Amino acid sequence: MTDTPTTPDAPAVRPGTGGNTAAAPPALEVSGLTVRFAGLTALDKVSFTVEPGSIHAVIGPNGAGKSTCFNVLSGVYRATEGSVRLGPHELTRMAPERIAALGVARTFQNLALSEHSSVADTLMVGRHRLTRTGFLGSGLRLPAARREEARHRERMREIAAFLGLEKYLGFPAGVLPYGLQKLVELGRALCMEPEVLLLDEPIAGMTPEERRHASAVVASVRENLGISVLLVEHDMGVVMRLADTVTVLDFGRKIAEGTPDQVQNDPEVARAYLGSNGDGDPATSFDGGRDGAPDDTGAAS
Repeated sequence: MTDTPTTPDAPAVRPGTGGNTAAAPPALEVSGLTVRFAGLTALDKVSFTVEPGSIHAVIGPNGAGKSTCFNVLSGVYRATEGSVRLGPHELTRMAPERIAALGVARTFQNLALSEHSSVADTLMVGRHRLTRTGFLGSGLRLPAARREEARHRERMREIAAFLGLEKYLGFPAGVLPYGLQKLVELGRALCMEPEVLLLDEPIAGMTPEERRHASAVVASVRENLGISVLLVEHDMGVVMRLADTVTVLDFGRKIAEGTPDQVQNDPEVARAYLGSNGDGDPATSFDGGRDGAPDDTGAAS
């Protein structure tokens, strides 16, 4: 049960398209986002755009405001100022369930999978927003309700196969190895058929083999399913390989944005994100938190 699964072929239809593989997700536009807590400014006029079908990474040291940004985008926190738009929809004041209904799905740094629910049942939670059968119809097991459940379970199995989780569907989700639990968390989000996927440190705490597999899965989500991905991750090697665009935060401010190569060679990013060496020159490698210290703890950021 501890072996790392391989990634099979992607499902034939991109989630959220209703069978139209050519459909592109809308852009996620963040404009002038400011968040204050009792006088403390956690985000200060942050702006960026997740282009349709791209992988956009948000990086920065612990305390830079990355998780606060995710919490605003998913409706957990309310912005003090600014705007978040998904295509024509203004998300800034919406409740989390309404944002999810518009096609924004999220994973979290800290896992909380039940030891009593199977992987299959955990993935099926993601299908809830797509369920049309009412409480009475489901309770009475009416024919329409049974047909709808069968369709959802078939789609859930497709996504499980895409992630390499098919053989674990009967296992309790909360007792799987940590790397597999991370994939279950991702699978639950994919089962929502999102337009935009927010991944909060998806490979933190994984073994090197699990990291390679999870990175391949994230790349495949974009390449084969066409879903836009907004990624927060401390592993800079993964960020530089996967991301099309990187936004860098420091103390709640955006200090740089560009391609991975542009950001990696930005002197201000090197000073703020990596610290400097004893001669006052910027550090030369991306490896985690401030002062060049690796940070794979999944701590709040």
